[in-house]
Amino acid sequence: MPAEKSAFRKCLLGCLLSLVMQTVGAADPLRVVYFENYEPISWLDAETMRGALVEIVDEAITRRMGIAVEHRGFPWARAQEMVKKGYADAFLTVVTPERTEYTNTSMESVLSLDNVAYISARSPRRKELERIQTVEDLLPYALVDYFGNGWAKKRLAAHNVNWVPGMSNALRMVGAGRVDAFIEASQVVRYHVHKMNLDADIMDVATDFRVGEISALHRQKFALRRSTGSVRYGHPRHAQGRNVGPYLRQIFDRQAVIFLAKLVRSFS
Repeated sequence: MPAEKSAFRKCLLGCLLSLVMQTVGAADPLRVVYFENYEPISWLDAETMRGALVEIVDEAITRRMGIAVEHRGFPWARAQEMVKKGYADAFLTVVTPERTEYTNTSMESVLSLDNVAYISARSPRRKELERIQTVEDLLPYALVDYFGNGWAKKRLAAHNVNWVPGMSNALRMVGAGRVDAFIEASQVVRYHVHKMNLDADIMDVATDFRVGEISALHRQKFALRRSTGSVRYGHPRHAQGRNVGPYLRQIFDRQAVIFLAKLVRSFS
Protein backbone atom coordinates (compact mmCIF):
# COMPACT_ATOMS: atom_id res chain seq x y z
CA MET A 1 0.00 0.00 0.00
CA PRO A 2 2.77 2.57 0.82
CA ALA A 3 4.41 1.83 -2.53
CA GLU A 4 1.10 2.45 -4.32
CA LYS A 5 0.70 5.79 -2.47
CA SER A 6 4.20 6.84 -3.42
CA ALA A 7 3.64 5.97 -7.07
CA PHE A 8 0.34 7.85 -7.05
CA ARG A 9 1.96 10.94 -5.48
CA LYS A 10 4.67 10.97 -8.13
CA CYS A 11 2.13 10.57 -10.92
CA LEU A 12 -0.10 13.31 -9.48
CA LEU A 13 2.80 15.69 -8.98
CA GLY A 14 4.01 15.11 -12.53
CA CYS A 15 0.58 15.73 -14.02
CA LEU A 16 0.00 18.90 -11.99
CA LEU A 17 3.42 20.35 -12.77
CA SER A 18 2.85 19.66 -16.43
CA LEU A 19 -0.51 21.43 -16.25
CA VAL A 20 1.03 24.47 -14.50
CA MET A 21 3.83 24.78 -17.06
CA GLN A 22 1.41 24.44 -19.96
CA THR A 23 -0.80 27.16 -18.49
CA VAL A 24 2.11 29.55 -17.98
CA GLY A 25 3.71 28.74 -21.31
CA ALA A 26 0.47 29.29 -23.19
CA ALA A 27 0.18 32.86 -21.94
CA ASP A 28 1.53 35.81 -23.87
CA PRO A 29 5.19 36.55 -23.10
CA LEU A 30 5.89 38.64 -20.04
CA ARG A 31 6.82 42.05 -21.44
CA VAL A 32 9.86 43.36 -19.55
CA VAL A 33 11.25 46.80 -20.42
CA TYR A 34 14.70 48.22 -19.68
CA PHE A 35 16.75 51.40 -19.86
CA GLU A 36 18.12 51.10 -23.39
CA ASN A 37 21.40 52.92 -22.68
CA TYR A 38 22.59 51.63 -19.30
CA GLU A 39 25.55 49.50 -20.29
CA PRO A 40 26.68 47.04 -18.99
CA ILE A 41 23.49 46.59 -16.95
CA SER A 42 21.05 46.85 -19.86
CA TRP A 43 21.36 48.15 -23.40
CA LEU A 44 19.82 47.84 -26.84
CA ASP A 45 22.18 46.24 -29.36
CA ALA A 46 20.52 46.68 -32.78
CA GLU A 47 17.16 44.99 -32.07
CA THR A 48 18.34 42.85 -29.15
CA MET A 49 18.41 43.70 -25.45
CA ARG A 50 21.61 42.72 -23.66
CA GLY A 51 23.13 43.17 -20.23
CA ALA A 52 23.26 41.81 -16.68
CA LEU A 53 19.57 42.44 -15.94
CA VAL A 54 18.49 40.71 -19.15
CA GLU A 55 20.59 37.67 -18.30
CA ILE A 56 19.17 37.53 -14.77
CA VAL A 57 15.59 37.58 -16.07
CA ASP A 58 16.34 34.93 -18.70
CA GLU A 59 17.90 32.61 -16.12
CA ALA A 60 15.37 33.09 -13.31
CA ILE A 61 12.10 33.50 -15.15
CA THR A 62 12.54 31.88 -18.57
CA ARG A 63 14.85 28.94 -17.84
CA ARG A 64 13.93 28.11 -14.26
CA MET A 65 10.23 29.03 -14.24
CA GLY A 66 9.32 28.34 -17.85
CA ILE A 67 7.72 31.74 -18.45
CA ALA A 68 8.33 33.27 -21.87
CA VAL A 69 9.75 36.79 -21.72
CA GLU A 70 9.90 39.58 -24.29
CA HIS A 71 12.78 42.03 -23.63
CA ARG A 72 12.48 45.58 -24.96
CA GLY A 73 14.55 48.72 -24.43
CA PHE A 74 13.46 52.38 -24.34
CA PRO A 75 14.56 55.71 -22.87
CA TRP A 76 14.21 55.13 -19.13
CA ALA A 77 11.38 57.60 -18.47
CA ARG A 78 9.36 56.11 -21.33
CA ALA A 79 9.98 52.53 -20.14
CA GLN A 80 8.56 53.37 -16.71
CA GLU A 81 5.57 55.11 -18.22
CA MET A 82 4.85 52.01 -20.35
CA VAL A 83 4.63 49.84 -17.24
CA LYS A 84 2.56 52.44 -15.40
CA LYS A 85 0.04 52.66 -18.23
CA GLY A 86 -0.09 48.94 -18.92
CA TYR A 87 1.79 48.78 -22.22
CA ALA A 88 4.50 46.65 -20.56
CA ASP A 89 4.42 44.28 -17.61
CA ALA A 90 7.62 44.73 -15.62
CA PHE A 91 11.02 46.35 -15.16
CA LEU A 92 13.96 45.97 -12.79
CA THR A 93 14.77 49.10 -10.84
CA VAL A 94 15.31 50.85 -7.53
CA VAL A 95 12.11 50.88 -5.47
CA THR A 96 10.60 54.34 -4.93
CA PRO A 97 7.22 55.35 -3.45
CA GLU A 98 6.00 56.44 -6.88
CA ARG A 99 6.90 53.12 -8.50
CA THR A 100 5.23 51.07 -5.76
CA GLU A 101 1.95 52.82 -6.55
CA TYR A 102 1.63 50.79 -9.74
CA THR A 103 3.93 47.77 -9.22
CA ASN A 104 4.51 44.90 -6.85
CA THR A 105 8.21 44.53 -6.09
CA SER A 106 10.33 41.57 -5.08
CA MET A 107 11.58 41.33 -1.51
CA GLU A 108 15.11 40.50 -2.60
CA SER A 109 17.40 42.60 -4.77
CA VAL A 110 18.49 41.03 -8.05
CA LEU A 111 21.51 43.30 -8.46
CA SER A 112 23.23 45.90 -6.26
CA LEU A 113 25.21 48.86 -7.59
CA ASP A 114 27.06 51.54 -5.64
CA ASN A 115 26.39 55.23 -6.13
CA VAL A 116 29.42 57.48 -6.53
CA ALA A 117 29.87 61.19 -7.34
CA TYR A 118 31.72 62.10 -10.55
CA ILE A 119 33.29 65.47 -11.29
CA SER A 120 35.47 67.09 -13.93
CA ALA A 121 39.13 66.20 -13.43
CA ARG A 122 39.91 69.90 -14.01
CA SER A 123 37.20 71.27 -11.76
CA PRO A 124 38.31 74.42 -9.89
CA ARG A 125 36.15 73.19 -6.99
CA ARG A 126 37.74 69.76 -6.83
CA LYS A 127 39.05 70.11 -3.26
CA GLU A 128 35.62 71.16 -2.01
CA LEU A 129 33.86 68.34 -3.84
CA GLU A 130 36.25 65.73 -2.47
CA ARG A 131 34.95 66.57 1.02
CA ILE A 132 31.28 65.91 0.14
CA GLN A 133 29.59 63.60 2.66
CA THR A 134 25.82 64.08 2.37
CA VAL A 135 23.14 65.10 -0.10
CA GLU A 136 22.79 68.42 1.68
CA ASP A 137 26.48 69.15 1.09
CA LEU A 138 25.68 69.26 -2.64
CA LEU A 139 23.17 72.12 -2.35
CA PRO A 140 25.64 74.85 -3.47
CA TYR A 141 26.66 72.92 -6.58
CA ALA A 142 25.24 72.46 -10.09
CA LEU A 143 24.32 68.82 -10.72
CA VAL A 144 23.22 66.87 -13.76
CA ASP A 145 21.00 63.82 -14.12
CA TYR A 146 18.87 62.08 -16.73
CA PHE A 147 15.09 61.94 -17.10
CA GLY A 148 13.58 58.89 -15.38
CA ASN A 149 16.07 58.60 -12.53
CA GLY A 150 13.64 58.10 -9.65
CA TRP A 151 16.27 58.33 -6.91
CA ALA A 152 17.54 61.67 -8.19
CA LYS A 153 14.05 63.03 -8.71
CA LYS A 154 13.17 62.32 -5.09
CA ARG A 155 16.44 62.93 -3.27
CA LEU A 156 17.72 65.91 -5.26
CA ALA A 157 14.41 67.76 -5.44
CA ALA A 158 15.82 70.79 -3.60
CA HIS A 159 19.03 70.88 -5.63
CA ASN A 160 20.09 72.66 -8.79
CA VAL A 161 19.79 69.76 -11.25
CA ASN A 162 20.19 70.03 -15.01
CA TRP A 163 17.99 67.32 -16.53
CA VAL A 164 19.20 65.71 -19.77
CA PRO A 165 17.93 62.88 -22.02
CA GLY A 166 20.50 60.23 -21.12
CA MET A 167 23.73 59.05 -19.52
CA SER A 168 26.05 60.18 -22.33
CA ASN A 169 24.62 63.72 -22.19
CA ALA A 170 25.25 63.89 -18.45
CA LEU A 171 28.84 62.67 -18.75
CA ARG A 172 29.66 65.13 -21.54
CA MET A 173 28.48 67.99 -19.34
CA VAL A 174 30.63 66.77 -16.45
CA GLY A 175 33.68 66.29 -18.67
CA ALA A 176 33.29 69.77 -20.14
CA GLY A 177 32.98 71.33 -16.69
CA ARG A 178 29.48 72.66 -17.37
CA VAL A 179 28.22 71.14 -14.09
CA ASP A 180 29.92 70.28 -10.82
CA ALA A 181 28.85 66.70 -10.20
CA PHE A 182 26.88 63.67 -11.37
CA ILE A 183 25.81 60.85 -9.04
CA GLU A 184 25.43 57.41 -10.58
CA ALA A 185 26.32 53.72 -10.22
CA SER A 186 30.08 53.34 -10.56
CA GLN A 187 29.77 50.10 -12.56
CA VAL A 188 27.80 51.96 -15.22
CA VAL A 189 29.77 55.21 -15.28
CA ARG A 190 33.16 53.52 -15.60
CA TYR A 191 31.93 51.62 -18.63
CA HIS A 192 30.54 54.72 -20.34
CA VAL A 193 33.50 56.95 -19.48
CA HIS A 194 35.89 54.50 -21.10
CA LYS A 195 33.61 53.98 -24.10
CA MET A 196 33.35 57.75 -24.64
CA ASN A 197 37.11 58.32 -24.22
CA LEU A 198 36.55 60.56 -21.21
CA ASP A 199 38.97 58.78 -18.85
CA ALA A 200 41.21 61.86 -18.61
CA ASP A 201 38.27 64.25 -18.18
CA ILE A 202 36.16 62.66 -15.44
CA MET A 203 37.09 61.41 -11.99
CA ASP A 204 35.19 60.08 -9.00
CA VAL A 205 35.31 61.40 -5.44
CA ALA A 206 34.48 58.03 -3.94
CA THR A 207 37.19 57.98 -1.25
CA ASP A 208 35.25 60.28 1.06
CA PHE A 209 31.93 60.08 -0.69
CA ARG A 210 31.36 56.38 0.05
CA VAL A 211 31.13 57.00 3.79
CA GLY A 212 28.36 59.51 3.28
CA GLU A 213 24.63 59.14 3.01
CA ILE A 214 24.57 58.88 -0.80
CA SER A 215 26.80 55.81 -0.84
CA ALA A 216 23.87 53.49 -0.03
CA LEU A 217 23.68 50.58 -2.45
CA HIS A 218 21.68 51.12 -5.61
CA ARG A 219 19.51 47.99 -5.22
CA GLN A 220 17.75 46.78 -8.34
CA LYS A 221 14.54 44.81 -7.70
CA PHE A 222 12.02 43.11 -9.97
CA ALA A 223 8.85 45.20 -10.26
CA LEU A 224 5.71 43.72 -11.83
CA ARG A 225 2.82 45.95 -12.82
CA ARG A 226 -0.25 45.60 -10.64
CA SER A 227 -2.90 43.49 -12.33
CA THR A 228 -6.03 45.09 -13.77
CA GLY A 229 -8.17 42.00 -13.48
CA SER A 230 -7.11 40.36 -10.24
CA VAL A 231 -9.04 41.29 -7.12
CA ARG A 232 -6.25 40.14 -4.82
CA TYR A 233 -3.21 41.43 -6.67
CA GLY A 234 -4.26 44.47 -8.65
CA HIS A 235 -6.06 47.74 -8.88
CA PRO A 236 -8.45 48.69 -11.69
CA ARG A 237 -6.64 51.92 -12.46
CA HIS A 238 -4.93 51.00 -15.74
CA ALA A 239 -7.77 50.00 -18.03
CA GLN A 240 -5.59 49.26 -21.05
CA GLY A 241 -3.34 46.82 -19.18
CA ARG A 242 -3.84 43.07 -19.22
CA ASN A 243 -4.20 40.83 -16.17
CA VAL A 244 -0.73 39.91 -14.93
CA GLY A 245 -2.04 38.08 -11.86
CA PRO A 246 -0.84 34.66 -13.08
CA TYR A 247 2.69 36.00 -13.50
CA LEU A 248 2.61 37.58 -10.05
CA ARG A 249 1.53 34.33 -8.43
CA GLN A 250 4.27 32.43 -10.25
CA ILE A 251 7.10 34.90 -9.69
CA PHE A 252 6.39 36.25 -6.21
CA ASP A 253 3.94 34.16 -4.22
CA ARG A 254 4.61 30.79 -5.91
CA GLN A 255 1.00 29.81 -5.22
CA ALA A 256 1.14 26.89 -7.64
CA VAL A 257 4.21 25.44 -5.90
CA ILE A 258 2.67 25.85 -2.45
CA PHE A 259 -0.55 24.23 -3.65
CA LEU A 260 1.32 21.28 -5.13
CA ALA A 261 3.37 20.76 -1.96
CA LYS A 262 0.25 20.74 0.23
CA LEU A 263 -1.58 18.40 -2.12
CA VAL A 264 1.27 15.91 -2.25
CA ARG A 265 1.66 15.99 1.54
CA SER A 266 -2.03 15.20 1.93
CA PHE A 267 -1.38 11.77 0.38
CA SER A 268 1.60 10.95 2.62
